[in-house]
Amino acid sequence: MSNWEVISASVVGDSHKESKLPCQDAIAIKENQKWTAVVVCDGAGTAKKADEGAQFFSSRFSEVLIN
Repeated sequence: MSNWEVISASVVGDSHKESKLPCQDAIAIKENQKWTAVVVCDGAGTAKKADEGAQFFSSRFSEVLIN
């Protein structure tokens, strides 16, 4: 495994606050003995469940990259 340390943060923007939308950013990090995959997604603000889509895609795509 790597010796990397990862720190991430997301902030809900003003338009999301006004529209009462959740943060739609997502990050997933997966690693194996040879590779580390970092996938960052920015959900489409106008799409229903964009936050869930960003979480799903980042998690699933990082798994596909590593396996």
